[in-house]
Amino acid sequence: MTRTIGYTIRKRNGTDHRIASLTSPVLVSRLRRSLLQIMDQESLAQIQQLIAAATDTLRGAIVDSKRHAGVLAEGLRHELQLVAEGFQMHLGRRHAEDRSFLEDQFRETRALIHISVGSHLSPSP
Repeated sequence: MTRTIGYTIRKRNGTDHRIASLTSPVLVSRLRRSLLQIMDQESLAQIQQLIAAATDTLRGAIVDSKRHAGVLAEGLRHELQLVAEGFQMHLGRRHAEDRSFLEDQFRETRALIHISVGSHLSPSP
């Protein structure tokens, strides 16, 4: 005796899939394939939704990271400008100090030369 059974499968989105009445072994095989196909489609849709949500989140994080990196770069640019200005002022002051020192040394050397040459050029008593 062969038994026939009819099934209706309701998907999560509310659509009904009617599986015709078949004999039991054929029904089980067809039911299994239908369930796998429905599960695969639902799983694929869920996976696609997860990927889309993750992609949107990642894009947002990338935009935030770019903005933050821009702010950091601007801050570093400003600090580097301050360091360059400070270094330039230091070099200017150092140059003035060195020039003053060399002028003093030149004056002293010149005075010593005048004293030394002047004593040799002066008539001896």
